[in-house]
Amino acid sequence: MRVVMLGLYPVRPDVILGGEEAVVAMLSKQLSRDPALDLHVVTFRGTGKEDRVEELPGLTVHRLAQPRFGRPTWHRAEIRRLHRALRSLRPDVVHAHGSQVHTAAAVRSGLPTVVTIHGIMAREAGTLQVWWRKVARTLDAWFERYALRGVQNLIAISPYVLEAYPWLRPAQVYHIENPVDDLFFATERREEPERILCPARVIPRKGILFLLQALPALVREFPGLQLRIAGESQAMPSYLAACRTFIAGRGLAGHVRFLDNLSMAELAEEYARCTLMVLPSMQETAPVVIGEAMAVGVPVVATRVGGVAHMVQDGVTGLLVDYGHVDGLTAALRRLLNDGALRRAMGRQARLQAKQRFRLSLVAERTKRVYEDILVKSKARSP
Repeated sequence: MRVVMLGLYPVRPDVILGGEEAVVAMLSKQLSRDPALDLHVVTFRGTGKEDRVEELPGLTVHRLAQPRFGRPTWHRAEIRRLHRALRSLRPDVVHAHGSQVHTAAAVRSGLPTVVTIHGIMAREAGTLQVWWRKVARTLDAWFERYALRGVQNLIAISPYVLEAYPWLRPAQVYHIENPVDDLFFATERREEPERILCPARVIPRKGILFLLQALPALVREFPGLQLRIAGESQAMPSYLAACRTFIAGRGLAGHVRFLDNLSMAELAEEYARCTLMVLPSMQETAPVVIGEAMAVGVPVVATRVGGVAHMVQDGVTGLLVDYGHVDGLTAALRRLLNDGALRRAMGRQARLQAKQRFRLSLVAERTKRVYEDILVKSKARSP
């Protein structure tokens, strides 16, 4: 069976930018080991003016040169390029990721297609403050409705996906959560005291300033406290500058470190050594970083937004707080920093749940069964 994945694929295999890249990279790598599959990935990520093909073991990656001015032209040129690639590859099944151009092209290709939605553009638009970024994301949200119109087969990584799109009516919904790379399951905890990890980009949606507001009170109680922010930090220089200004104004410079992008091995080391993980976001769908933390056995403090409550069991695998409630976030972090027995109990339960839910081999096998189901139904409909 020939399968073509459309979506974001990393430029460097050891540096992942966002959940969609992580899922496409992990799934394609795992599925490429199946001799019954002829697997291809088609992406606009990581090329210049010329198309490029990379032959990997069991997998072919087609990097297409991306036409300019996608938003104002409703991505017509990109969709045409993707359709040409699909006509050339002639897949049995197309698996599109995201809710933008890759999905729009797949749904309108006439080929048997399944879609996995990762980010909710309509919800993300409301988290932006810079006017031109808000306009851009609003255009993406409008295009999202166009792209998703007509989706017949949907992989829902969280029940929240269906809650966020009450107008979406796929004929078939497959509930499959995001996978976690085996590296994190193989990582052993070596917890260090008063070390908080926040694996998030430095952008407003991730709530970094909200988290920083909880720090002064905590530093007074835990003088050795270290907050380590692991995520790309240059996308919004003004927001990074605001974070640094807050840090300097509160005398927190010795307690906060921006690590920027880390390799997967480096990130696994951060999970191993942290006391706890925090994700203070304004909006999330099904964050891969929560699954990674759970796989390592790290208790999680997170905001009760989007699909987070479907991943973190409050009081069992972590603690949930309301976004913007600084006292609530401070109290949750304080509670776990003070209570080693609770951290260990939550970490054990988190790891147990992760093994049952996020194992890459299990997710890949379930995804393959989706392909087989779609192909059988497609053949049954054929004259």
